[in-house]
Amino acid sequence: MQYIYLIGEEDNTPAVSLLKSISSPEEFRLVCIPVENWNRQLSPWPSPGLRQGEDFTGEACTFLNRVRETIATAESGISVQPRDRSILGYSLAGLFSLWCACETCLFGKAASVSGSLWYDGWTDYIASRSPLLRYAYLSVGVREKNAGNRRMQCVEQNTLFTRNILQEKGIPCDFELNPGGHFNHPEDRLKRAAEQLLCHS
Repeated sequence: MQYIYLIGEEDNTPAVSLLKSISSPEEFRLVCIPVENWNRQLSPWPSPGLRQGEDFTGEACTFLNRVRETIATAESGISVQPRDRSILGYSLAGLFSLWCACETCLFGKAASVSGSLWYDGWTDYIASRSPLLRYAYLSVGVREKNAGNRRMQCVEQNTLFTRNILQEKGIPCDFELNPGGHFNHPEDRLKRAAEQLLCHS
């Protein structure tokens, strides 16, 4: 049994329905962890917002406690402990997923889909960490580097940097470019990431 913890999605959304329909040779369970305020709960440290009045307040450590509680609840009372546990997120939730994998040993695999790896200070952070991952999957839209906000234009470069850092640390890491920009086909991108997580032991 594998568990995938999906950050930022509610149950019964189109993305969740698509992910639950994945055909996998091994049984898996998808557990959603919704987010009320992404800029507050998923940002690992404070940073100016992309828009006035929407600063990132850096409260990911507090949200990590919810992740721990969700894992404890989801896996309580099961007769067989999960063989593997993955974390998956899109956009800022993708950034949080990688940060969470660096801060804890809860997850053997992690995926960041169109992750906000443009976030100020991210490259210095990931270069200084040694996550205990056996596999990571990263993807970004081919047009995301053309974002109107200059801070976001380094997203592809930083995602490739992250892949290289993880590989240098001995962690198998796949990177894929997807057609379109940040908001194109998020459900399909999440499904692809989940499939990759499930097929890597």
